[in-house]
Amino acid sequence: MSNMVRYEVEEVEVFLEDVPEVMRCLIHTIVFHRALSQIKPAEFESATLNIRYPTVNNKEISKYIDEAIEKFNKQVTETAHRTINHQTVPQNKTEGSQATSDDPLSDKHHLEISFYLTTTNKGLFRESKEETMWEKWVLPVRVVIIPPTTSGQNNSAVNKQRRNSKKQADLVDALEKRLKYILKTSHQKTDHLPSLGGSTSQLTFHGCYPFKITHPVVEENSGVIVELLKYIYKS
Repeated sequence: MSNMVRYEVEEVEVFLEDVPEVMRCLIHTIVFHRALSQIKPAEFESATLNIRYPTVNNKEISKYIDEAIEKFNKQVTETAHRTINHQTVPQNKTEGSQATSDDPLSDKHHLEISFYLTTTNKGLFRESKEETMWEKWVLPVRVVIIPPTTSGQNNSAVNKQRRNSKKQADLVDALEKRLKYILKTSHQKTDHLPSLGGSTSQLTFHGCYPFKITHPVVEENSGVIVELLKYIYKS
């Protein structure tokens, strides 16, 4: 098998409230294009965004994706609250300008989808299993955070007004471009896809190539990595 192939989808700017649906759209599309022939395809219409995307009609796969997104969204939300508390100056501010508590903030996050095969190595006394990654998709998002207003206006009304000014159509347009990229890229290069041989029932994840969804915590506004490195060097 060839070395692992890595794809990175262009970053999407999204409001905090839309993170779960945006990630669901992207992940399902990628998994759909790595499903095998025994999977029944389906099309899903987003409940909050005016967009349709392909899915695999399998409850176990959908459950795994939903659980991964729920965990990701929880981490993103917790980071957003920390960002609001620290009142980080937005990146789009020019030097010398001051941010107010009403200015939009943002955090960077990304999910990774890694496809792999499990091989069994037979030893003298026992067997060991090894996972070999052969494809990875990186899904970066810039999460726009609207801090509580200090002007005395109803915060939910202000949030709605600001989200409308951003125009949901822009987000849908951006998503459609990413879906086209996934469609084109997933079929453009296929020589690295592993051959599963005869029976695939023991080698697949409910009819798809086995995959994992992970959230590497490399947050733009966090010192987690620095503190971790300090701890390692001190040990």
